[in-house]
Amino acid sequence: MIRPGAEPSERLAPQLVMRRPRLDDLPPVRPPDGFRVRSFEPGDERHWLAIIGESFARPMGPEAFSQRFGDGQFRPERVLFMVGPDGPVATAAAWLVPRWGATVGVLHMVGAVTASRGLGLGHQVSLAAMHQMAAEGRRVAVLQTDDFRLAAIRTYLRLRFQPYLIDAVKSGRWVGICPNLSAFVGLWMPMTSPVFIHARMTEFVDKGLEGLIGYAVPRIPYCLLHTEGAAEWTWNAKGRSPREFAVSFAVRQGYQDPEKFADWCDAMGPVSWDVYGSCFPAGEQRNTPGALADLLKKGKVPDLGEVLWDVYGIPFGDIKTVGQLNNNVAQAAKGVTLARQLGIPEYLHESLVVQGCIDAMKALYELKQIVKPDGLTDKPAAAKWFKAYADGLDQARKNLPLWEKAIRDTDRTRMTDKAAELLTQMIDGMNATARDFGIDVK
Repeated sequence: MIRPGAEPSERLAPQLVMRRPRLDDLPPVRPPDGFRVRSFEPGDERHWLAIIGESFARPMGPEAFSQRFGDGQFRPERVLFMVGPDGPVATAAAWLVPRWGATVGVLHMVGAVTASRGLGLGHQVSLAAMHQMAAEGRRVAVLQTDDFRLAAIRTYLRLRFQPYLIDAVKSGRWVGICPNLSAFVGLWMPMTSPVFIHARMTEFVDKGLEGLIGYAVPRIPYCLLHTEGAAEWTWNAKGRSPREFAVSFAVRQGYQDPEKFADWCDAMGPVSWDVYGSCFPAGEQRNTPGALADLLKKGKVPDLGEVLWDVYGIPFGDIKTVGQLNNNVAQAAKGVTLARQLGIPEYLHESLVVQGCIDAMKALYELKQIVKPDGLTDKPAAAKWFKAYADGLDQARKNLPLWEKAIRDTDRTRMTDKAAELLTQMIDGMNATARDFGIDVK
């Protein structure tokens, strides 16, 4: 916490502690072209003083280096530099602090000169320091930083450090959580799931969050039920059940059959939670673990329930068993039937989008059993499931703009365009993989 009007150096609370629980899954260090990482060399004290002084925006006297590294833990290989054409421009240290224990490495004194920022040098030199920790047998990494160093905190989060929120609260800090009320951030897809929003808001209340701040934006109609549910259950988490809330929402919206709407929510809501909770299809945008079509060809599609590094859930992260997957397929079909009976286009198109996704996930699971790097165990079955995958995503792609139009009849650029383009890429990628195995998907 920083006192209003104070300089950032006037710290009024203990530093923020962040922790990375593993060091055995570090990605390789990849400096940009023209840069390299090296250990401390004689005379590097002056480079360190210049980098840290500029990075921390305060003068560093000649004694600063020995003050930071004069505790008997210094080894040249523990102080790393990122070196460019004009010399060292960033630094980080792999330190050992006895109070943390012998298995914990401390990421210490990270800095980069202003002119080199934006190149990811702080990220890479920190990664190099973490590799040094691992080489010394450390299993966990920690660091301490100031709340106001937002750029540094963003780097540490990308390195998969996590803040000690409980310690932060105990030390008097405010902890803010930004709840996502829609399916994804930056990728608009339909999700109406009272059971999801009830569980999330109840979790927040049970963990002691004291308030929810919201503001009205033009996109609220895209997640209206979730917005109203967040308001209700943060106010009274132990009040109405998800079904009771769905009925009341339908009454307020003037739907003809509120009970049938609640039936639809009961069927489709858990399916959409499993689909989007598994980062499907949004996870395809990331480089990790990679495009699903490529992973399938290499025999590396993750297993049911697998979440890589506790971060990357695509494609089955929230689906733990075959029974759960098959039940989702059945419930999605039921949801489509109920949506047709409701006669409300918004929910029919939403149902068809979610059904298309879960059908594609089912097809991918079946393909995982059939497609091997050296060939197919059953070519007719592979042809069937390659087509099912493409058909499912095509159904989702076609219904995305129809869902949006049913909510807001507008000729403006569609918010669902990005999601539709992603689905097109996924279809094209999987069809290309199918052709590699001699199957032409039509």
